[in-house]
Amino acid sequence: MFRPALAFAFVLAVVVSGCSPKSGAPAATLSSSASGVHYIDQTVKAGDTEVVVNEMWSIVDYPEASKGAVAVAVRWTVHNAGDKPLTDKTFPVMRLVDGKGTVYTPDKALTEALRNDQDMSDPDGSDLNPGLAETRLSVFEVAANRFNLSDWYMLPADGVKMAFCTQAQALDGKCPASMGAPAVAGG
Repeated sequence: MFRPALAFAFVLAVVVSGCSPKSGAPAATLSSSASGVHYIDQTVKAGDTEVVVNEMWSIVDYPEASKGAVAVAVRWTVHNAGDKPLTDKTFPVMRLVDGKGTVYTPDKALTEALRNDQDMSDPDGSDLNPGLAETRLSVFEVAANRFNLSDWYMLPADGVKMAFCTQAQALDGKCPASMGAPAVAGG
């Protein structure tokens, strides 16, 4: 369902972005906050994988959007730190969770359309061998009136909560308070 006009119809509202690793492997793992919430620019160990969310943005106008919908795109990197290949069945799946605990899975057609528009490769269906990293894109369609950065979070692996902010934003007191990312006084 690739739509060539997709590139011109997007109105992007960049929410937050982090640095993507240049070597193909995530940067060194940082410690998580006391509340168990991690940040977009942090690498988090989840079993035999290391996950880092590189950036997240919302798309407020796109072709064939449901009325009142917003697309939330997440670019993330997974590094296989284990001894066995990650298959489709063992590969982490990015999800979004709202303030009520409702879990959202990626919209496959929208993810594919945006992936094609961004000239990104499609790693889905390929094994990720030990020692290698792969960057993926997950796009979610959610109701705009429900999407709220203050009580939603990303869930790149079971038990791994990612706030919609970077660690630097959290240190500057710019993270949504309900994510358990309090402002740090005195820098």
